[in-house]
Amino acid sequence: MNKNKTKNLILKKAAEVFAAKGIDKTTIEDITKKIGKAKSSIYYYFNDKEELFKEVLENEIENFKNEVIKKLNTTVDPITKLRIYFELRMKKTKELVNLFMIKTNEMTPQVAFVNEIRKKYNEEEINIIKGILEEGDRRNIFYFPNIENATLVIATALKISELPFIIPDYISNYDEMMDSLIDMVLYGIVKR
Repeated sequence: MNKNKTKNLILKKAAEVFAAKGIDKTTIEDITKKIGKAKSSIYYYFNDKEELFKEVLENEIENFKNEVIKKLNTTVDPITKLRIYFELRMKKTKELVNLFMIKTNEMTPQVAFVNEIRKKYNEEEINIIKGILEEGDRRNIFYFPNIENATLVIATALKISELPFIIPDYISNYDEMMDSLIDMVLYGIVKR
């Protein structure tokens, strides 16, 4: 197996373990069991668990961004693009909740980089949403008095949609709630 394939396998399997257990409860041994290799194979590519975790996060975000771009390019309709983005983000949030739900006050100095990665992810998310809204505005499909504010409202609503993962039993019908959120963003709540 070449170096890139081995490293990619480690990142993929480490992401699964981190997503299932979180960073605090994951050990290098857990990851080596998952990939069926010795610890040395992980330490060949990564100095420690925190470095591996950082690269897993960056890799997952990059993969998600590439998936979003690919899917958004399948349509020219801004309404469909916004729905696609919401659905992909909802799916990815469910998959990776333990990777991204580290509380700032619980972070050790070794994983303080998570805030920087979140910041970068938030900026990319805002750019994606804003791009879709601007496209819809140019094509006279959407109307927003202020696209900047609309972008932040949608991004905030998506952050709030993560609450069921942070507070257990907050919302039992998450998928229905997300469908309603998408519909409200796209069509409003005022009768026409």
